Amino acid sequence: MNKYAVVGKNINYSLSPLIHNHHFKCLNLNATYELFNIDTLDNSMAKLRKLSGFNVTVPYKIDIFEKCDEISEEVKEIKAVNCVKVVNGKFYGFNTDVYGFFQLLKKNKLIEGNLKVLIIGSGGAAKAVNYCLNNFTNHSIFVTNRTIEKAKQLTTNTILINEVVLEQFDIIINCTNVGVKNYQSPIEINKIKKESVFIDINYQAKSKFLIDAYNLNAKTINGEDMLIYQAAKSFEIWFDKEANITYLEESIRKG
Repeated sequence: MNKYAVVGKNINYSLSPLIHNHHFKCLNLNATYELFNIDTLDNSMAKLRKLSGFNVTVPYKIDIFEKCDEISEEVKEIKAVNCVKVVNGKFYGFNTDVYGFFQLLKKNKLIEGNLKVLIIGSGGAAKAVNYCLNNFTNHSIFVTNRTIEKAKQLTTNTILINEVVLEQFDIIINCTNVGVKNYQSPIEINKIKKESVFIDINYQAKSKFLIDAYNLNAKTINGEDMLIYQAAKSFEIWFDKEANITYLEESIRKG
């Protein structure tokens, strides 16, 4: 039996096991997908090498990059990995967040034009979102973060988080995990541009970030589509066959 997992810290909320196990069952595959809560990456390497592949989430997307034997082209630039294929104990690193976020933009008709975008955060997910926007759109991208030096690792277009004027932006994207466990928002939302779009790459439907934006008449999008499509791309990397999007979406509805 092929074994897969999602690896992170304090991630009992993750829907990845539900999604992948349902997909495997529908495709009659002899495979399982587990949740690995780990305290340190170094102490878990032997366990991970016994898997056929795994996804990586907070806070290890950047750390696992250093552990990979080979990496894909987008990872060379992003320097963050969220999908690993294990072959004979070697780690092959990919970033399927890029594909997932692209599909989210495409589905919501946010690819075209020259929009002004604000990314909140500078971790592994933010790096993938920034890469996607830079390579597949003509949008102008700005980054804010609690630590401005980390934001500068993504772009020179940085703004101190307490100096952000949200009315300037067409799209605002939360790439932090603020609000996943607590009812919080990474930024104060009290005045926004008309017809702006707020995206939270986390997939809980009622984050404070999105509710505050919705109450000001913004269009709001959570990370469910990104989750589904990055899972599909991970599956295709591991199995060298096309994923079934219908089954993956069905897993969310049933869950």
